Amino acid sequence: MSAGTFEGVSKNGQFEEALAIAIAAAMKGLKTDLVRWTLKEMSGEDGGSAPVHNLRVAIDVAVDPDLRS
Repeated sequence: MSAGTFEGVSKNGQFEEALAIAIAAAMKGLKTDLVRWTLKEMSGEDGGSAPVHNLRVAIDVAVDPDLRS
C-alpha cells in the first residue's frame, strides 16, 4: 500500500541527486529509515538565456514493517 508520493529536484540535471532528495524526503516525512519506492515520473527543463538544468523525479513510496532495520 502506498504511503505517498515524494519529489526531488536536481538543479544540475542529475538523476541520482534528484532521487536521493526524494528518498530523503520520504524517510523524513514518514519517520522511517527504510522505504520501498517506485519511480512514478521524471521530467526536466533545459536551456534558456539564464541556463537551467532542472531534473525532477516523483516516487511512490511504501513502508513495509517487515523491512525495517
